[in-house]
Parts: sequence; structure tokens; C-alpha cells
Amino acid sequence: MKAFHYIFSHRRKASPFKEWLGVPHFEDVPFVFGTHLQLNNTYAPKDVQFSNDIIDTWTSFAKDGEPTFGLLGKKWPPYSKEKPVAVDLNPDNVNIINPYKEECQFWRQYFG
Repeated sequence: MKAFHYIFSHRRKASPFKEWLGVPHFEDVPFVFGTHLQLNNTYAPKDVQFSNDIIDTWTSFAKDGEPTFGLLGKKWPPYSKEKPVAVDLNPDNVNIINPYKEECQFWRQYFG
């Protein structure tokens, strides 16, 4: 079974959270479920387009088991022990990253 990891790093313009918090847990859910369709006045046009892209991505994953993200421009790689990668979801720059590489290297010197 394939697993796909992502980090949602987009902070919407009308976020109710303080900026120093970054992008909190659950902030991706309105983008996944299209809250912008009901609350259009709190979403910038870039947020609306990004939400539509996220909806398309989750829909493609549900349909054929492969998430495709138009902004990524390449295949979303599955997460594995050999390739612990994630897709950083942000409308300005979608990247494939290894988000915990430095932390893991640090702890491996003690427990590895």
C-alpha cells in the first residue's frame, strides 16, 4: 500500500491565527473541502485557485490512488523508508522535500 506525505505550508490571507504560529494543524481542511465556495469573502483569489487545485489533487487520489497536483508538474512520489519525502503544498512554490532530514540525522548520532 502506498502512502503519500504532505506538509501544508500555505497561510491564507484571512487566517484567524497569529502569524508567529505559522500554519497550524487543520488549516488545510477548508482548502480540501472547498470552504471558499461558501465563504468566498474571506479567501483571496489565489486562495480560491489553490483550494481548487487541492480538491483536484484529492479527487485524483480517490479516483486512481495517485495524487496529481497541477502545480507540481511532476509525479507525487510515495513516502517510503528509503525515500522519506513529502510534498510541500503552497500555491507559490510546490516542492518535493525531505522535511525531517536534519532532525533525523541529529538523533541518529545517539540512537542510530
